[in-house]
Amino acid sequence: SPIYDRNSQQRIFIADSHGLYKFLKLEGRSFASTIPVLQNIKVNRSDIANDLVLRDTDAPNKRSLSGVIAHEITHNQISSKYGLARYMRIPAWKDEGYCEYVAGETTLSYEDGLRLWKEDPVDDSKYDYFKYHQMVKYLLEEEKISVEDLFEKNIDPKVLEAKVFKKLCQN
Repeated sequence: SPIYDRNSQQRIFIADSHGLYKFLKLEGRSFASTIPVLQNIKVNRSDIANDLVLRDTDAPNKRSLSGVIAHEITHNQISSKYGLARYMRIPAWKDEGYCEYVAGETTLSYEDGLRLWKEDPVDDSKYDYFKYHQMVKYLLEEEKISVEDLFEKNIDPKVLEAKVFKKLCQN
């Protein structure tokens, strides 16, 4: 990521059980969480040797540990670059979409994410991060905007979503 700062210090805490993660996070359904002010990352139960993070939910409940850490570090990097007050106003589709883009993956496979989006284009509750990833990927790779412009420009998410959905359905 062009906004990555090599000098930033991140502390990563990996829970050895879902119960400990739930205690630390006060919620146990996510793969990980970030506290941008402290640059702390808490990761749910993991299998480090197999590069997996597991969450205490129904499937999909596995994701690569390396991807989750990249995603969470990116949250911290965005917060550091733009400041906490501004970071808190960045729309979820930009923030989560860019973090997924840097991670190079989402919880869903491309096929599953696209299938869910096609099945219910109105309610994205089962595929929102997949959709956000595709929206950011489209802007960066198809429209060739910069990461700076992604966060600086006012982009209509509904117009972008329709454009991305149309393009994905054509492929």
